[in-house]
Amino acid sequence: MTPLVLVACASAGACLVACGHDAPLRVSTPPRVHGGPVDAGAQKPKPPEWTYWEPVDAPIAFDTTRAVDLPVSDAQVTRLGAAQTRWTAAPAGLRDAVNKGGFGMLTTGGNNARLGALYAELQGDKTPFVVTLDALFHLAHLALERARAEVETKTLAPALDTVLRRLDARLGAESRDARADLAPAYVIARGLVAVASTLANPAYVVPRELADVVAKEKAKVIAHAGTSDSVLLGVGLDYSAMSLRGIAEKDDARAGYFRAMAWLGMAPLMLAGSGEEGAAGKVSVTLARTHARAALMISRLLDREVDPEAAQAWERIERLSAFIAGPADDITPQEIARAASSEKTDLRDAQWIANVARVDHLRHLAARQHTTRLYDGAGGVRVAPASAPLDGGAAPLVRVSPSVRVVSGRSAPDGELLQAVVFPTIGALKSEHADKPPSTARDGVRALPTGLDVMAWLGASEARPVLHETGDDAYERYDAVIDRMSERRAPEDATLRHASLYASTLDAIGTFVTPSAADRGQAGAGTLAWRRRKLEAGLVAWTDLRHDATTFTRLPLDKSGTADPARTASATVPAFVEPHPEAIAKLVALVRQTLRGLTAMDALAADSPARAILTEVDDLVWTALGIALREANDEPLTPQESAALASFPARFVGLESRLALTGSADATIAIDVHTDLGPARVLEEAIGYVDELYMVMAEPRTHRLVLAVGAALPHYEFVQPAALRLTDIGWRARLQAGSPPARDAYAKAYVIEKAPSATSAKSAAR
Repeated sequence: MTPLVLVACASAGACLVACGHDAPLRVSTPPRVHGGPVDAGAQKPKPPEWTYWEPVDAPIAFDTTRAVDLPVSDAQVTRLGAAQTRWTAAPAGLRDAVNKGGFGMLTTGGNNARLGALYAELQGDKTPFVVTLDALFHLAHLALERARAEVETKTLAPALDTVLRRLDARLGAESRDARADLAPAYVIARGLVAVASTLANPAYVVPRELADVVAKEKAKVIAHAGTSDSVLLGVGLDYSAMSLRGIAEKDDARAGYFRAMAWLGMAPLMLAGSGEEGAAGKVSVTLARTHARAALMISRLLDREVDPEAAQAWERIERLSAFIAGPADDITPQEIARAASSEKTDLRDAQWIANVARVDHLRHLAARQHTTRLYDGAGGVRVAPASAPLDGGAAPLVRVSPSVRVVSGRSAPDGELLQAVVFPTIGALKSEHADKPPSTARDGVRALPTGLDVMAWLGASEARPVLHETGDDAYERYDAVIDRMSERRAPEDATLRHASLYASTLDAIGTFVTPSAADRGQAGAGTLAWRRRKLEAGLVAWTDLRHDATTFTRLPLDKSGTADPARTASATVPAFVEPHPEAIAKLVALVRQTLRGLTAMDALAADSPARAILTEVDDLVWTALGIALREANDEPLTPQESAALASFPARFVGLESRLALTGSADATIAIDVHTDLGPARVLEEAIGYVDELYMVMAEPRTHRLVLAVGAALPHYEFVQPAALRLTDIGWRARLQAGSPPARDAYAKAYVIEKAPSATSAKSAAR
């Protein structure tokens, strides 16, 4: 399993409450006209304040929407402006799909990577446009991605510098007077910090006695060649997982911090030797004891009573990381320090670390109090026999060896799912598929998951049928495991749905891939092709989420002197919003949760460019929600709403222009989500060039059918050698070379291919 890199607290709720939050920022909402969206805070119980989540209601009158009967004829659909020209030039397959099913997706053969550019083109040639959920999820991605970039620049990098500097100085000083039997533990503790320091800071001078081991570890991290034994730690590490992601390779400072965080997140200090506390692998009890001592040496220095400066910086990282990405999967320094304190140990006195009996007691105590769920190849796992029942019918049949990480991978629920749906939790491939095994199979077992597993877990009705068509569910125990994991998913009103920005984004995706109360009025919403198109859009949004979860993979945004486009414009042609108000309301709440939380934690400056983008995106998705509700409730748009919707293309292009130098404006990204450690290969999720979605939209109240065009994004899933994990730059080069992998097979239900044309060339122009 490839863990998410962004660090977080062991317990999001406990950490954030204990750290003491200020009152959440009250984000003012845009003026609301009659019939628009309303905040639901007064009607529904709010989650705990530390989540900063406040639900937004999407009231739909179920009996007002008029259904669109299919098929439709050419004569029934109005084609205004350039829509007629596009329709005439479109492949016959697209026209047939739209008439029969209410929509079709056209792959133009162009190389447009920006959604705003397509909307500007549509408005420019007076083609009615529809703001799709693809576009709205992409806007939310841009806002959260920029917020994370600012958190990294303003908080994480300086705090990490402080933690490493203080640990380096204190451990070096203490080691000089330490007892001989503690020397190996000090080498590990100091070496772990020194490797991170030399990766993050080119000016760092490695202590002479550590120079050789640190140089060897640094070389392995930078080479990221694969799994090998750590010279410092004596355990196997998957160094390929420390390869750069995103566009970090374009900036040396960003790349350095990325590698430092990846090292700290993957370098384990093992707490149990083989045979102890469910541990397996080659770690001896002696080595585990040395690792535990090193972990205790670091943990005590991150205590407020021992080193207030280091502790404050580390807690700052933990607090923000828990809010952004959720709970830590591994044991944190804070947890093992709490275990020590609970045993009446004075952390200010380091001499007790020499006491073998006390160290053994503490490492076993910490290991019993924490369950590590994700395995990244370090230390080892204990595998239950295939005949053993699932724990409670749901839990994975593996126990991961407990370890302390200075920073930790995330215990994300979708990550746990991806690990649960591969061997050994999932059994052997069924015999009828042995001659033609699916792509998830290796050596007769399910070695890789697929993004469709996540969509099935989130409730997408078409995910299981597609999995069955491809044979990716043809394994013993697959159905039982996916069913139990789905049952374990937090209920709709549970705090866990919004305990972090990551969790809230998963919830928004889950809402989108399930039916909307507005589906009755959307042409084609009841068709198999529409459900499969939503499946792909959900996977695109999930790809953005997984991509954004890694730290220091994006470039910071300088303050922009560019004026924002006007929030209203002259409405020259009809425009629409894809009507899924429930999902759009979740996106509004997500953007506001981000702004409230990061403001309360002093992670966004008052004049920061990220705050400006969050505010702009908040207004765009809020406007989209109001219009989607008008459509769902069969109410005509007011002139103010029409003018606000008409400004959407220019505002989208304005956002892309601001982000152009950071590389974030382009939708084309790639991220690895799971590692098959045996042959060292990874599962990659990626997003391609912008497609055109042709939709039959019904005007509220008049019920006139209008052909509208919007932006859609294609999803790709493929396997890559682990040492060659793709950055965004590498993926974009592959697209530009015209050599992308095959598109998801189920997309054939709605995608029509087309060779490059003058229209698509114009769309691709910058």
